[in-house]
Amino acid sequence: MADVIEKNLSDEFPTAVRADQKGVNILILRNIKPLKRLDKKIASYEIEHQWLNDAEDITSVQGNDFTYWQKKELDFDKNLFDQLFLF
Repeated sequence: MADVIEKNLSDEFPTAVRADQKGVNILILRNIKPLKRLDKKIASYEIEHQWLNDAEDITSVQGNDFTYWQKKELDFDKNLFDQLFLF
């Protein structure tokens, strides 16, 4: 069985605060203009989740979705996959 690719991709996404890959999933953290979430809290960060067709090719995006976060909900020193539960 092949090893799962895990790496920091921040250099590949210049507008990102942080970007991490684990297998065919990429999480990209960006600072955004504050917006009100559905729970009425103000979010200043978005996390884009991209899923890839091929883990070796970060341009093979099959789809993506976005979630919105407050600064206090994030740990900027941790890998995004270590603090978020996608599945």
